[in-house]
Amino acid sequence: MVDKILIWIDELLWYFGIAKYIKDNHDCEISAIYDVNKNLQNIFKNQNFVKFEKQWFFWEYINKLDKPDLEYLMRMEKKYNLNLWLMMYNDRVFHKFNDLYNFSDNEMLSICEKECKLYETILDEAKPDFLVITSYNSRRAHLLKLICDSRNIQTLMLHRNRIGYRSTVSNTYDKIIDLSNFQFEDKKTTTNIDLENFRKEHVDFKQKEKNVVSANTPISSKIKTMLGWLREPITEEYKEAYVHFGISKFNVIKIQLSYHLKHYFRKKFIDENLVREIPKDQKFLYFPLHRQPERSISIDSPFFNNQLDLITNIAKSLPVDYLIYVKEHPDQYIYHWRPISFYKQIMNLPNVKLFHPSVSSYKLFEKCSIVATITGTAGLESAFYGKPSLVFTDTNYSHLPHITRINNVEELPNAIENSLNKKINLESVKQLLSYFQEESFDTNIVDIKNELNNTFRQGNVSTRRNITLDEIEKFFMKRKDTYNKVALEHIKKIKQYKKTEA
Repeated sequence: MVDKILIWIDELLWYFGIAKYIKDNHDCEISAIYDVNKNLQNIFKNQNFVKFEKQWFFWEYINKLDKPDLEYLMRMEKKYNLNLWLMMYNDRVFHKFNDLYNFSDNEMLSICEKECKLYETILDEAKPDFLVITSYNSRRAHLLKLICDSRNIQTLMLHRNRIGYRSTVSNTYDKIIDLSNFQFEDKKTTTNIDLENFRKEHVDFKQKEKNVVSANTPISSKIKTMLGWLREPITEEYKEAYVHFGISKFNVIKIQLSYHLKHYFRKKFIDENLVREIPKDQKFLYFPLHRQPERSISIDSPFFNNQLDLITNIAKSLPVDYLIYVKEHPDQYIYHWRPISFYKQIMNLPNVKLFHPSVSSYKLFEKCSIVATITGTAGLESAFYGKPSLVFTDTNYSHLPHITRINNVEELPNAIENSLNKKINLESVKQLLSYFQEESFDTNIVDIKNELNNTFRQGNVSTRRNITLDEIEKFFMKRKDTYNKVALEHIKKIKQYKKTEA
């Protein structure tokens, strides 16, 4: 029986190339849903590079908002086991991180209604066995994934592994297997993993250090891009997409100027006030701040992503002779740092010290007694330093014996006390890392994304308007080896899932 696949293609475009080589290597029917701008939409409507059975263009269906049908939305929540308000509260467009527009309740609900109706239509028509989708940051993609889960449509999601420079295709971001069934044994593993070398060269942090982000783009390139954007008219059709609500040239200029001023004054405050030296002979819990907004806490940990509240609750739960050392995330500069009021509230907590982003994480690992992280790699890396960890959501390492998964903040005092007495079983860490290597492949997603951004985005800020279909096709043909390799990993996973279900 021919496999039916639905693939989500966004403006990064890499899944268009992946779709091409899945189709070339596998007997299947592929349909596509495009989350792209108008220019790309017009290009893909006329393409024959990938033989899709059906194509849908997301933004053609999500416009002209009406009064929401609450009865329908209630049925959707029950039918697909959804919590729509939880998703909307953690949407970076709808809530907290949008400086252009304040959405009303009815607008958010109407958007969700239109998305649900679109997804039901697509799934009813395409009848996919598999959803192929990026490791998304958006609520709209997450909603489709959850509906597919409820319909027993298997997801294939490409994401970075906790092992740097390696990638994994799995049905959930940051999950490889149901680790509750993975038995850690006391016996020595046969793996040759050298944990000290692994810590230095292969942990995910090493890859992140080399990540190229838009904030590294020269200011001259950004200014050039902005000037080009200002010369182009903003069409009514462009404004209809809810991600562009409230947009005007005046608002964009005002907000960009505001960002630069905030960046300057926040960085000045950080440099003048955050701690740079780690005190000697002080027992402490280390809490590295997550970059925010970030999918790992907005989507994967929706109830524990208020980091200020979390730090406060940990501080209340510590033994009297302990402090919390909180370190700002170096990559937070991408979002122009956090409000000064946020830093001041942390600094005003009596048993908390806030550290400068330049302070060595490795020295904090070495000197701390315990680590707490919502879902970060710090919880795994702590084991390399012989330190137990607390995590606040399920991760692909949270079943390690030295990890304590916190489900309720009231558990914190006992969890901290118990964790301080835990010993690290390095053999279990080796077993898990060995399994990660077996279930992953040697492909650097960061490099792939950077090449796409450098090719198809202007100033690494926005998608170029002069992209052509010929250019896209030549790009993916020239890089056939890379995208063919990734496609074959998706096909391999399809066959594994089918074998399991059989």
